[in-house]
Amino acid sequence: MKTRSHVPARGGRPVGSARAAKVWGTRARRALLLLAAVLAGGCGDPNAPKPGVTVVGVVVKDGVPFVLPGREVGLGDVEIQLVPLALVGAANGSETGLQIETAIADGEGRFQVKGPGRGVPPGTYRLAVRARDKGFDSDALEGAFSPEKTPVEIVLAESLIGGSYDAGTIDVTRPATRGTK
Repeated sequence: MKTRSHVPARGGRPVGSARAAKVWGTRARRALLLLAAVLAGGCGDPNAPKPGVTVVGVVVKDGVPFVLPGREVGLGDVEIQLVPLALVGAANGSETGLQIETAIADGEGRFQVKGPGRGVPPGTYRLAVRARDKGFDSDALEGAFSPEKTPVEIVLAESLIGGSYDAGTIDVTRPATRGTK
């Protein structure tokens, strides 16, 4: 009596034959090579944020951290804005591709502007400060540190990409000097 170790597949060839293994092995190699080529070709997200610079600093008034009451109920935010110089006074920056980067100072007046995830793009910016003491549209500083009036201007050089820029201490009691690094 003769027994078979393989069940015949379609076409009469036994499953597990050497020919079937060779065909599937070749297909698997081709698929892996194709996958490797796609991954090596830089098929990443073309809209992913580019590396930039993290901007840090401290906002003070009369020498102490500038903190407004009401933070615990959603009021009292000290907002820091980095406004590209090309957008100062402009109605809309959508044609330029530039955008305003923002951060909220913490309870010690410290801020960190990270931009769109990986840092702020190099360029020249006005550093504006807005004290939202009574809600989103309010400003206890009455526009003294608006993008048009702020005396603080910073230049983020290409050489700073991947690192940080210390904007120092921004004293909203009196006008500061514009600085570059």
